[in-house]
Amino acid sequence: MSKLTDEEVGQLLRETFADKEGLLDQLPEATSTPVRRRKGPVLLAAAAVLVVLVGVVSVAGLNRGPSSEPAGASAASSTNGTPTPPNPSVAITAARPPVSLAYLSGVAIAELTKWERPAAGWPVVKVLDATYSQASSPIEVGGKGTPLSQQAQALIAASAVGVPIEWVQRRPKGDKVCEEADGTPYVTLGPVVMAKSGASATIGMSIWRGCMDAQWLTYRLVRDATQFSGAEASKQRWSVAGTVGPVAVS
Repeated sequence: MSKLTDEEVGQLLRETFADKEGLLDQLPEATSTPVRRRKGPVLLAAAAVLVVLVGVVSVAGLNRGPSSEPAGASAASSTNGTPTPPNPSVAITAARPPVSLAYLSGVAIAELTKWERPAAGWPVVKVLDATYSQASSPIEVGGKGTPLSQQAQALIAASAVGVPIEWVQRRPKGDKVCEEADGTPYVTLGPVVMAKSGASATIGMSIWRGCMDAQWLTYRLVRDATQFSGAEASKQRWSVAGTVGPVAVS
């Protein structure tokens, strides 16, 4: 076979890459400008650049195709493109609502009024209608406490199972209070303080039935370990686990 001239090589390359003319704009200026000397090597270099560019375009197009989607993407979505909802059982465990402080106050009252409770139960237990920060202290500090709303009072009464509650503004006072006490229990509530973990709480309180028949203490309440699911997922059961700090009795 006879050796091709520069003109023949150029014609061959032009016919071979005629459909790639759109890519010539991407070539360096040296490859797109006609050159009379050493035309054959220059055109061969242009052909090599065209081959590389075609390969790059093909790879880039492949990366943009459907097959480039990460393997985990299809698992995280349903067939219609809607995200798959989380596991319901996990959501139930994590979505347990915070416990009502009024509910905890009622649980504490039910425990406190067991002290010297008659066999037939108390005819009535009178509970002050406000909370006092020093409720667990036998030292009288006076002053009005934080009023309890009617909603809170209703929830406390419902939570203090078996305790007939009557709401009052204050317990008996005066010079002859010790002589006039009739043995009716008066309960003073302190504020409920939740632990950071949300699994326990404390409440200071007192019960007074006379000058020589009273008790001041701080209860520690804990959430039962029972796990609920389904329709009962919002239920919480708490109980008194004991006292913390000093206990005073008269």
